[in-house]
Amino acid sequence: MEAGHRRGSDARPRDHAEGRRGSDAGSHRRRGDRDAGRARSHQEGQEGRSRRREKRERGEEEVKLIVGLGNPGSKYRGTRHNVGFDVIDEVARRAAVTFESAPADALMARWRDRDTIVAKPLTFVNNSGQAIGELLRYFKIDAADLLVIVDEAQLPLGKLRARARGSAGGHNGLKSVIAHLGDDFARLRLGVGRGPEGPEGKARRDLADHVLSRFDADERAEADRMITRSADAAEMFITSGIAAVMNQYNGGDPATTE
Repeated sequence: MEAGHRRGSDARPRDHAEGRRGSDAGSHRRRGDRDAGRARSHQEGQEGRSRRREKRERGEEEVKLIVGLGNPGSKYRGTRHNVGFDVIDEVARRAAVTFESAPADALMARWRDRDTIVAKPLTFVNNSGQAIGELLRYFKIDAADLLVIVDEAQLPLGKLRARARGSAGGHNGLKSVIAHLGDDFARLRLGVGRGPEGPEGKARRDLADHVLSRFDADERAEADRMITRSADAAEMFITSGIAAVMNQYNGGDPATTE
């Protein structure tokens, strides 16, 4: 049972405040991890650019990987934390492709006639980087050709935010990916809201419980629109790259196509 937002990897992880506290030793360790991640990202970026140049010279198609994060099992189906899975399911449905076991702890499908793979790790959110790293290595895909789709409680319901690279922003699933790959990969965050507030502005449930909850009845239509638009964005990434996705979907009214 895991929520990748600001929670540890125990059986019932708690919210992000615990992840942001710790000893000085923990702070030094995190800085070391970030430095190692940046160095790994720089090295892999150079290697990736070299491989892409060689592929272009040979006239080969660049393989892309789109991964939605979520927790496996019926217990988590339809929760805010699993919107990444929902987007991958929609992309696969449109392409009329079925999932199969991947050469990693994941389910995967090949998108239409392009060299693109869509996948859902089965490692639970907090360990997603392990499966993604294995997929990249097996299929010889560069991190620059990866898009990771995640939920984001700090964005209003329905809002999308795409980035070409960056930090985890407190999301443990992205932390896992960065730990394995560095931070030089595209990500698409889907706003799932911050949860209802009480009369004094205090959340009625903590963040971990919020992201593991299902959408309320009055949120469902907006959530479905967001999943549809996110599938559109994923398809745009395949055909046009992350810059086009950022230009089209960042900012604006969540209820409209930006």
